[in-house]
Amino acid sequence: MLKRNKANVVNNTEVAEVKQTPTPSPKPTLSQAKPSMTPEPMEVQTPVQKSTPKPTPTFKPEPTPQINRKTPAFPY
Repeated sequence: MLKRNKANVVNNTEVAEVKQTPTPSPKPTLSQAKPSMTPEPMEVQTPVQKSTPKPTPTFKPEPTPQINRKTPAFPY
């Protein structure tokens, strides 16, 4: 009885933790990291390069939004 209960509890805990941890963790992280990284640099580069093809404005706006979005995206 004790062994079965302990095994069930351990199995339930492991299954619940394993299922809940990888499922919500990679999904919000990947979905938030990919769209924030992919459209941001592309959108920033497209208008910046078209309006003003200078390396200064292209580099400045790129790291600023990436760092701001990346920092809150990971802890979330």
